[in-house]
This record gives sequence, structure tokens and C-alpha cells, in this order.
Amino acid sequence: MVGNFKLIVVLFTFTILSSCIKKEKSFELNESDIVKSNLPILLDSLEQFDWTKIPVPKKFEKEKREDFKVELVDTILLEKNILSISNIKLNKYFKNKFDSKFQSFKINSSYLQNSNFSNINLVTKSSNDIYTLTVVFSNLLINESNKNACIVVTKKIGITMKKDIYFFERINKKWIYKGRDNISIG
Repeated sequence: MVGNFKLIVVLFTFTILSSCIKKEKSFELNESDIVKSNLPILLDSLEQFDWTKIPVPKKFEKEKREDFKVELVDTILLEKNILSISNIKLNKYFKNKFDSKFQSFKINSSYLQNSNFSNINLVTKSSNDIYTLTVVFSNLLINESNKNACIVVTKKIGITMKKDIYFFERINKKWIYKGRDNISIG
């Protein structure tokens, strides 16, 4: 009987001690903060695509021209063919192993409250209109320690396209822009 009691005490003690493993300090991660707080940076080169600023030859000046429109696809997508490029550039940029996890969420209209974005329409799917600039966010990757992140931004109008990867670092609970690298242009 005493032997059984000792066994129970030892097992109970072992259970208590093994449950006291030091847990890492965690914080609430809000992926949308990366996009929301850095939207002016992510949408920084829209004027490059504004075809209405191109001078029109005199003989076509009276022709009606479409307005420059911008649409933002409301879902962060995963492009598998870009995933390896994103990780290679991240590993180069942050100079350490970047074990990342993909994050996806919906962008809502509150992101566009800023008056600089009044001409941007939030859409669920691209209209494929050759006169409309479509902006798509993809491959939002956050490393396992939640300190570094990247996102790919594609801007496309007609047959013109630009794809950049933007890098961020979490400092004092804020995502700070660290730089960008061009993936492709065409």
C-alpha cells in the first residue's frame, strides 16, 4: 500500500513539474495591421500607371477619354509560383532563416478611408478592364517569431504590370517598412 502511494506521489510530482515548462511570451498578432498601417507605401506608385496624364496628339484632343480608375482586390491571395521567390528575397533581405507562414484575410472599406484613396474601388474580382489599374496583394508571409514580414503587390493595367515585394519589421508592436524589391515588370 505504501509502495502504491509513493508511486502515485512520484507520478503526481512528475506531472506537476512537466506542466511548468516555460512558455514563450506571445502577443496578439493582427496581420491586417501590416496592410492597413502601410497602405500608402503599398500603393505608392499608382501615378506611374495613370495613362490620362499622357499628352494626346492635337487631332485626338476632342475625343472623349475614360477616367483613370483603380480597383483593389479585397482578398490577400497565395501565389505558389511566387512563394519560393518571396522566401529567397526574404532570406537575402533579413539575412537569417525565414520560416514563414502564409496569412490571408479580407480587406474592408475602412482601409480606404484616407482621402488619398477616394478613387480606389474595393472589388472581389478584377474587372480586367484595360483602362482600370488592378492592385492585388498576395503572399503575406510572417516569420515564426512574428518579427519580420513581406507582402507581394501586383499592379496591372492593360498589358502593363509591375510586381514588387515589400519588407516589414515589427518594432514596438508596429510594422515598420524596411524596403522593397522588384520581382517582375512588363
